[in-house]
Amino acid sequence: MSASVTSNNNQDEVLTIQKQIHEKKTSILDSTRRMLGLISESEAIGTNTAVELVQQREQLENIHERCRTIDANLVDAQRNLNKLGSVFGGIKNYFQPPKSTISKSTSQPQISNGEKKKIAATQNATAAAITTRPTNVKDDTDTYFGKSRSAMDDMERETEDGLHDIHLGVNRLKFLALQMNQELEGQKPLMDNIHRDLGVLHDDVMKKNKSMKSM
Repeated sequence: MSASVTSNNNQDEVLTIQKQIHEKKTSILDSTRRMLGLISESEAIGTNTAVELVQQREQLENIHERCRTIDANLVDAQRNLNKLGSVFGGIKNYFQPPKSTISKSTSQPQISNGEKKKIAATQNATAAAITTRPTNVKDDTDTYFGKSRSAMDDMERETEDGLHDIHLGVNRLKFLALQMNQELEGQKPLMDNIHRDLGVLHDDVMKKNKSMKSM
């Protein structure tokens, strides 16, 4: 009788432990699924942001080109003002028009070679990590659970695969962030140029207005 009671108690303990293990596995699997969902959302947001950054560069380049066009128009305006101010001076300035105050160089400031090497090294390392699976799909113990996949149940396999996908997703996000940072760094000199050109154009317009009022 006592042996039967002991056996029942042992079975109850085993069932309790199995229930706890199942609940723990379920909790881990749910967390893995939520994490995968967050990574997917983050990748979508990151991709949209990257597209907007590319569009922003195009807009900045258009603004920079318009600054050059406005500057050329101001040069023509100055030549006409000179012609109106003095007949002889106008003839001279007609053949020798004032030079543009904005640099005509079409080259964009470049990131230093040291920075390029640093970015390239980081990107190569990240790209390599993206293509490297942290766990082995073969039937061995190189897994997150520390046991062969054949010994796992369906819940463990799904969690194993989910953890692997999280690893790859985080690496993709890191690579995407590096790409966006590089794009932002590349846009800084362009914005500096625009800021400088706008300042030059402002000064030129003020001078032209002053010249017109003094005529």
